[in-house]
Amino acid sequence: MLKQAAKLRQQAEDIKSALPPRPPPDPDTSDNTNDNDTKTYPNSVLIIGANGSLGSIITRQILRAFFPPPTPVPSSFRVYACVHDYSRSSLLSYEVGAEDGVGTIGPAWDPSSRDATFEYDSKTMSGYNLDKLTVKECEILSPLEVDEITRDVDAVVYVATDFKGNTPRAIINLDIGLLYRAVTKPMKGRVEIEGLRNVLEGMTRSRSRLGVGGGERKEYNELVLVSVAEGTLDDFVTPTGDFRSLKLEGEEMLKEFPSINSCVVRLGKFDDNFVEEGRELLFDIPDTTSTVDGGVGGEGNGKKRRRKINRRDAARAVVGAVRETEWTGKVVEVWTDG
Repeated sequence: MLKQAAKLRQQAEDIKSALPPRPPPDPDTSDNTNDNDTKTYPNSVLIIGANGSLGSIITRQILRAFFPPPTPVPSSFRVYACVHDYSRSSLLSYEVGAEDGVGTIGPAWDPSSRDATFEYDSKTMSGYNLDKLTVKECEILSPLEVDEITRDVDAVVYVATDFKGNTPRAIINLDIGLLYRAVTKPMKGRVEIEGLRNVLEGMTRSRSRLGVGGGERKEYNELVLVSVAEGTLDDFVTPTGDFRSLKLEGEEMLKEFPSINSCVVRLGKFDDNFVEEGRELLFDIPDTTSTVDGGVGGEGNGKKRRRKINRRDAARAVVGAVRETEWTGKVVEVWTDG
């Protein structure tokens, strides 16, 4: 038996010596830190409202520029885009670059080449990190569905809203179903209130399942709520509540969940036509206890009403807010010098 065991050990050593040397570790599989940056980043980010005009750009920014160079994108990093309806996610598909592949289509009169193809183009799309993206359909007014999408997610960007500007989408889009619900059952569900609460409670339950204590603080904001800067938009009265009061109530709700690192990013008025992209971001921390400015979207003063921002710069500010722990527990107004 001893001779046989020695023979087996010798055979194992011979096989080991014949193997090629082990390659160095792949930087893409390393932790999400580097020698120059010891900061910890979330391993997964959920964008709620990702199919909107701002949410789709935020998703693009997180996929392509969430980790500042030279920090590599970890292989385990995941981005989840929450949409209300798969069939209405064409804007998201366009923004993240899913349509930048190589397509071929033959002429209609040629029966032999009627098949159309669309393939991934490594030359164009290699930096898009689309392999990190998962699109999930979810009704955020359903606690059960929200509980599922927030399971084990590290950070959430909440950009979903019932409004387009300060006008309800039900009115702008002439959605009879939404109008009927707003009139007959105004408190059944509001994205700004019940939807946000579902997300916060879902995150809390997820932390409980993982055994994360309330005293353990993250080095990033676990929830970033996108809102509207003071004095930017006029008020709008709806059966479910006034535009200003709904926004403020959502912001105040974050205080009910002190164990979750969170912040509010109030954006200036969007202007993609006359405000250039790439301008310097300007910040202000308003006195949220004061009523001088009329709260969110209040009358404010003329200077504040002129604060504008390009959507792409707004997305850049929101993505940066996830990493900016100095904003934790604060309300920050953002605009550009354009």
